[in-house]
Amino acid sequence: MSHKSPGKAVIVNNVSFKWLRERKGSDKDTADLGNALQRLRFKTEIHKDLNRVKLQKVFTDVSTEDHSDCDCLIFCIMTHGDSGGKIHCTDGSLHLDDLMQDFKGDRCKSLAGKPKVFVIQVK
Repeated sequence: MSHKSPGKAVIVNNVSFKWLRERKGSDKDTADLGNALQRLRFKTEIHKDLNRVKLQKVFTDVSTEDHSDCDCLIFCIMTHGDSGGKIHCTDGSLHLDDLMQDFKGDRCKSLAGKPKVFVIQVK
């Protein structure tokens, strides 16, 4: 890795939902993961309890940032989900494939050719 910071890390922790039970214990997981990534010098941002619009905005905002000074991107989502690649937000579901389109090389040129690691933890 050639930059001062290896890159950006984004953590999304959805705990409370309108129609599902609360995800207990994930706040500690989020804090531990955030601390580990910061020790590795990642520029880390944490989001909690996002609805569909806000989660889409986080994906769009991160994908349109200039990542020229980054070697990679780590994006972690902890939430409920189900088969077929759906992840649950506080007010409904989104397809993960649709969200990840923003990070393809033709849309996110400053991350083209760089590792983009997506970690999805769903119950």
